[in-house]
Formats: sequence, structure tokens, C-alpha cells
Amino acid sequence: MGHKWMIDVLEDLAAFAQQNDLPVIAEKLQETSAFAMEEFAETSEGASAVAYKDGAESRRLPRQSRAC
Repeated sequence: MGHKWMIDVLEDLAAFAQQNDLPVIAEKLQETSAFAMEEFAETSEGASAVAYKDGAESRRLPRQSRAC
């Protein structure tokens, strides 16, 4: 099973938050969705680093540095 279902759930939650006047939650869910897509792409490429968003910039951390 692929990871697309996770992106779909995050997008549904973001849409629900936006429709219910929860803009900060909607924004964070959209950021999480973008992060997840980047990580899935990195994982599928067999890369040794993971991208994450920090404000407007993207950084890469070694996998062992990631919080569990």
C-alpha cells in the first residue's frame, strides 16, 4: 500500500479546518502534507537524508537526527 492515503487524509483535514474557521490548523496541515510528500519522495529514492520545512526554507537532516 502506498502513502497517498496519508496525503489525502491530511488534505481532507486541512479543508475541514479551513471551512470551519481554523486557519492556523489548516496551514499547519498543509505544511505537514508538503513535508510528507517530500519525505515519501526521499524515501522512495533511497536517499539518506530527509527534507523538512523550517519557515520558508527547506533543510535536510541525516535520518538518525530525526525525532521519532
